Order: sequence, then C-alpha cells, then structure tokens
Amino acid sequence: MSGGDAGSAARSRRARDLAIVLPVCGILVLMPPFVGLFARADITVAGMPLVVVYLFGMWLALILAALLVSRRLGDENLDTGADR
Repeated sequence: MSGGDAGSAARSRRARDLAIVLPVCGILVLMPPFVGLFARADITVAGMPLVVVYLFGMWLALILAALLVSRRLGDENLDTGADR
C-alpha cells in the first residue's frame, strides 16, 4: 500500500466512525438533562426563549453534520468504484 492509500483508508475509517458517533451525540444533546440546562425563561435570544434557540440550533447542526458525513462517505464510495 502506498502512503496515499493509507491516508485514504484512515479518512474512510474516520468518516464511518463519525457516521456512527453522530446519532449518539444527537441523542445526548437532545435529552432532557441537556435541554433543561437551557430552559430558562429569563434568557432570550432575539425575543425567543433560549431553549427554543438551543433545540433548533442543535437540530440544524446535526443536519449539517450528517450532510457533511454523507458527502464524505459518498465521495469515498465513488473513489473506490463501489455501487450504491
């Protein structure tokens, strides 16, 4: 194996690992104990309660992270010639 193949294999392994860890992190950040940290009625962001900003912000962050991971995994499948 050449140095480029080893680097590509390591990136592929990291992307697959991230694809496994991402949903677990999503579950953790949306669990009531974490959400409860931001459920304060006295703090608002642009007139919205902090808990709403947190929930929608985490939701958006998880969607964007999933998009990036899926693109990386898709690019690796194209590089290896694997069928979808």
